[in-house]
Amino acid sequence: MRERQRHKLPHPVHIEPGDILVCRVQDRKRGKEYQYQENIGRKMIIDTVITFDVDKPMLGLVDGIGAIFGDSGERK
Repeated sequence: MRERQRHKLPHPVHIEPGDILVCRVQDRKRGKEYQYQENIGRKMIIDTVITFDVDKPMLGLVDGIGAIFGDSGERK
């Protein structure tokens, strides 16, 4: 896994059970959009989003891009 970019959110997001993570993927060439949803199911604070490339096989993938939504622990 190789980090692409690190995005610090302007304000922390407080996630609660029942909140949903939504991912949309656009195929502009074919004019289609795909959407996937995941129930988060726990409390957490998100202040950072990190995008990454799959650069060697992991999690059953040989290639890919992903994102991690998390708490950097850097709030004051």
